[in-house]
Amino acid sequence: MRAEPSASRGPWRDGPVIFDPAPGVLGRLDAADTGCAVWCRDLDPALQRWLAGLVFPMPRQGRWTLPVDAPIAATLRQRLSVWLLGAAPLSAHFVRDIAQILQMARDCLGSEALSVRLDVVSNDGCRLFHADRLRARWICTYRGPGTQWLPDAAVDYAGIAQGTNDHVRDWTAVRQLQAGWVAALRGDQWPGAVRPGLLHRSPPASPAQPRIVLAVDAA
Repeated sequence: MRAEPSASRGPWRDGPVIFDPAPGVLGRLDAADTGCAVWCRDLDPALQRWLAGLVFPMPRQGRWTLPVDAPIAATLRQRLSVWLLGAAPLSAHFVRDIAQILQMARDCLGSEALSVRLDVVSNDGCRLFHADRLRARWICTYRGPGTQWLPDAAVDYAGIAQGTNDHVRDWTAVRQLQAGWVAALRGDQWPGAVRPGLLHRSPPASPAQPRIVLAVDAA
């Protein structure tokens, strides 16, 4: 498995994925040869320390819909306060960071509500490489190993959706995003798409080292 270069590097491309330390890259999903755009950034150190100290009664999942006209920050404060019950007081850094991602997703999707998922992942429940059956999804791993993905040459697309990972031709070609990076992934329902959505999966996790993952898509 190959990790991606650090956020200190300038813009670069790896097959269908474009990387950039500037957030504007998340608005470039319309490019015909792009299956995913990644904002390579370092999380605020104060937010990193707060996230590292979180201890949750397991399991911990957050699911909610953000209506088109709902104020992002106020809605987030309410939802995150419930999500954090028994774990920690609400962090203003966390609210601001997630609010920024939600605003970017809203700007891309236009007049659509957003479906928000904030999970503490402690198992191997998403072990299969797959493409999402939706228009687009924004993913940020706040703690733990980041999302894994596959370049086209490592995939047998005829074998997708068979309930196994047999469609992976080359396991040494697996890439992995870094914690804190924000990825905007095309799904299979992206309008006018000429290629399948990017194949990706969650890396293995355990109760001893749970991941914290945000996923946002059209409701």
